[in-house]
Amino acid sequence: MDGLADLNKRLEELTHRMSGVASQRAVRAGVNVLAKAIRAEIDLDPVFADETRMQLKALVGRGSRRTAFGAAGRAGFGVGISKSRARRRSGRNRTGVGLSEFNVHWHIAGTKDRYVGTQFRRRRRGGPSLKFTGNAIRFAGRMRPSACVSRAIARSRDDVSRAMVAALQHDLFDPS
Repeated sequence: MDGLADLNKRLEELTHRMSGVASQRAVRAGVNVLAKAIRAEIDLDPVFADETRMQLKALVGRGSRRTAFGAAGRAGFGVGISKSRARRRSGRNRTGVGLSEFNVHWHIAGTKDRYVGTQFRRRRRGGPSLKFTGNAIRFAGRMRPSACVSRAIARSRDDVSRAMVAALQHDLFDPS
């Protein structure tokens, strides 16, 4: 990268607090670019239905924080969403649990074959045992895995670096 030595020299001249603020702004700029790339990659993925695409794009989050060594950030599914938030369930008697931050990983990592009407329990020894719930046993499907996050990271690596360098240059050389 051009000017990386100048950036490092300028960062060393700053106070600890100001260098932390500048690095957090740079990380936030890079994470925002990555989150946009993940949302764009969801649109290109043929695995998802249209309604699922909209819900998945709404669940893409990003977060950044200062650390002892500068700043850290991440972007992805369920990032920045409070897990303690109470689940909202409608009063209607629908099957399934819907798509939320609690099960978004099903759509990204995929699932094995799922069945409705049985409950699997693990024994300490031996294989899984079935507990019948009284409902009819039927095949509920299998979700194919999606590589949209890894593709987004690979495609946006240069854009993330450029955004971080631009944010650092703005903070260090044009502090207006």
